Amino acid sequence: MMRKKCRVVIDDQMFTASRGDVLLDAALLNGVDIPRDCRSGHCGTCRVRVLEGSTIGGECGEPGAVHACQSRIISDLRLELEPLPEVKTIAGHVSAIIRRAPDVMEVGIEPAQTVMYLPGQYLRVQFRGYPERCYIPTVSMNNFAERQFIHLQVRRVRNGRVSGALGGAISEGHRVKLLGPLGTAFLRPGSLSRLVLVASGTGFAPIWSIAAAAIQEHPGRRMVIVVGAGTIESLYMIKALCILARFPNVTIIPVVEAPQNVTPIVRIGSVIEYVPELSAEDIVHTCGSPAFVENVSRIAAAAGAPCYDVSFVPHEFKENTLSRAFDWFRGVKRKEPVEEKLVRRRAPPMLPSQSSFQQRVALADRAMQHSVSGFPINWNHGR
Repeated sequence: MMRKKCRVVIDDQMFTASRGDVLLDAALLNGVDIPRDCRSGHCGTCRVRVLEGSTIGGECGEPGAVHACQSRIISDLRLELEPLPEVKTIAGHVSAIIRRAPDVMEVGIEPAQTVMYLPGQYLRVQFRGYPERCYIPTVSMNNFAERQFIHLQVRRVRNGRVSGALGGAISEGHRVKLLGPLGTAFLRPGSLSRLVLVASGTGFAPIWSIAAAAIQEHPGRRMVIVVGAGTIESLYMIKALCILARFPNVTIIPVVEAPQNVTPIVRIGSVIEYVPELSAEDIVHTCGSPAFVENVSRIAAAAGAPCYDVSFVPHEFKENTLSRAFDWFRGVKRKEPVEEKLVRRRAPPMLPSQSSFQQRVALADRAMQHSVSGFPINWNHGR
């Protein structure tokens, strides 16, 4: 007995598929292109909105949207794709590498042409001679109106083949290939709903990009930003947070896991503990580890708030003789799984000393007691 056939319409394209088929596979088989990348439900690139009909699996944080790569067809469907910037491959070179924290490097890239992306989308980045990695571009922490360069915030991973080479084998002038933009966890323009932005570590990169774009669109938009790190030394985004805190309706809640006595501004504990009470009118963006993102998404779902999330899926060190051979053929450098001692061709700027860090935080403390442009600076007004 043949399975039931279902009629699927995506925008103005129609095809038929068998009930139970994976939506993405069925669309591609019928010549209908749905943007995709990881095909495992992590990246969000293949997210589609279900206008009519039903699917099973692949649910997203946004009500009515599914990941096509994880969703199966169970009825006739009418779907909608969001318009996205064209995916391109663009060459470039490293313009700067700055150590922002003991475990965070900022990489500036000058592309051969402007890279058009929406705040929150990601790029596939390949430094010449190294494996490809996915990074979310963000804006300069000195000037969020600057768009000439691509800025990446990269956490150094022990034995990391790419992150461990930053500032050493990968230095200024190193050639880079960029593919993108990809992903659908971007800021939707035209809304005045309260934004709740939650991040841990370098998950701050898309949050900073989204916050800057939202402020430029509506300087009075209500926004709560909860951002965390393991230690106060790793809270590298203090300068950016101080910029955002000067806007009237922006509340900043910095959190660290390790006890600290530098300032009462920075809360101690888990970022999840300080997510504010949500409502269905809020819009949530979150970025961090899979477990972290899942927890935030669960809180948003309980409140009925749409949640756009990006999780970091670590690249594990796996190699065998065949993979070595392929990497040698492609000119990709391999790194042995031993503790690294980074040798730099040119030393990047040093991390500020603890006293310098305390001075920066002290300035933020004093700023709390004053008004900027007639508005109070809103630190720690969350739950």
